[in-house]
Amino acid sequence: MRKAADFTSDLTIDFKSYLKFMRDNSYVFNTEESILKEFDRFIISEQIDCTSITEEEVERFAFKNKNASSEQYRRRYAIIRNFLNWLSLKKSTPLIEALPKGPEKARRIPYWFSKEEIQSMIKLAGQIILNTAPQVEQ
Repeated sequence: MRKAADFTSDLTIDFKSYLKFMRDNSYVFNTEESILKEFDRFIISEQIDCTSITEEEVERFAFKNKNASSEQYRRRYAIIRNFLNWLSLKKSTPLIEALPKGPEKARRIPYWFSKEEIQSMIKLAGQIILNTAPQVEQ
């Protein structure tokens, strides 16, 4: 596997400091490092101001690969969001406004049965039990 180029943007020291911080806290962070390097190249290619990165820029980066799955989008977005939030805390000045958690996974809406439906199911269950119970001879 080809090793990604080193960091080259104005955030180079911050990227390396973040990776060291995470690795010192027992995280491997190999995938995250490659995504951060890709974001670093994105900052340079798009000529983004490193002092005020917007949510739209982070979303553009996260969603730039049109063939990625929704899970990959969320992961890329979360990695950059976590880095920028960490950086804001470290510098004690908000580099960005707190980013939201990103696109939510589609969830199934639970179906709630009405009182009549529940009573009907209980009644049917009672009939099934009565119909399948062994017949006792008297």
